[in-house]
Amino acid sequence: MIPELIKRDRYTEVNHIFSALKKYTRWTGLAGMILEVLGQGPAPLLLKEKFLANKKEIRMAIVPLFIALEGAAIPGLLDILKTSKDQWVRKNAGEALIQIGPAATAHLLEELESQMAPAETTIDILRVLGEIKSPEWKTPLLKVLPRYISHEHPKLRVQALHTLCLITAREGEEVFLAGLRDPHIEVRKMAVWCLGMIRSEQGLEKMVQMLKQINASPSPQMDQIETQIYHAFGTLGNLQVAGETPEEILLEILEKRGIKRWGGLFQKNPLTDSALGAICDALGKMGTERAIRTLNELKKSLDGHWIPKVGEVLKKIEERAGYS
Repeated sequence: MIPELIKRDRYTEVNHIFSALKKYTRWTGLAGMILEVLGQGPAPLLLKEKFLANKKEIRMAIVPLFIALEGAAIPGLLDILKTSKDQWVRKNAGEALIQIGPAATAHLLEELESQMAPAETTIDILRVLGEIKSPEWKTPLLKVLPRYISHEHPKLRVQALHTLCLITAREGEEVFLAGLRDPHIEVRKMAVWCLGMIRSEQGLEKMVQMLKQINASPSPQMDQIETQIYHAFGTLGNLQVAGETPEEILLEILEKRGIKRWGGLFQKNPLTDSALGAICDALGKMGTERAIRTLNELKKSLDGHWIPKVGEVLKKIEERAGYS
């Protein structure tokens, strides 16, 4: 009956049956045996074929069925990661593996250790392992990650840093600091993100040094790093470097490069829109009363489309400060 329902796209009914079986496995081993038999039959392959052939709505209806099948669904989902050219199909397969959880981890680690999967598949696997965050598999994953952190493919280095940050936090600080020296800009951006997420004091110091270098020799490429640093400041909170907090540094930058003065002119090297937006986002997360005056000046000096954005930041700060 289950295969016929799948062939007819009756996923809701299949999910009801699986849910009932899952419920009754707590009282009877028979229900568990039925699920095991279903996993050994044609259902996993049929679901995989339907998953590959249909749009997102159908795929999302199939994901709970993969989760119910647990281990029986893992080979098919891994095959989707390895063979599908559609990034959204791979993403949805990854989401199913994340929800299956630690049971999928051993299979994913085997793929990483084999180093046979294409780069895009490996990136998906690294992402999934970071999201699963399985304590029992942390040690073997940490043994595998270094080969990807130093991989020749920059996208793999980016994802490996992200995964390391998710599973170790501050334990990866030295690796993230080293990532700031990577020749590829996307890797440096990810290293900045990671250092912000772990609230690294050394990271803040390095970021301030980078901002000074960027201000002295601006370039379109370094604009991306500058913007990422401002986003990171939003998570660094009240840490200090040379007696200054991220908030004070951002307000100083707004004074010098964000607020128009003297007949609508900036001082040299005005902030790009992306950098200005990142500063507003950061101050919205951690700004205090001291930011209100500068933000009000900024609001008055900029064009109309910035007024609502700066107004939102001011509202968040005032709410935190307890203004009525």
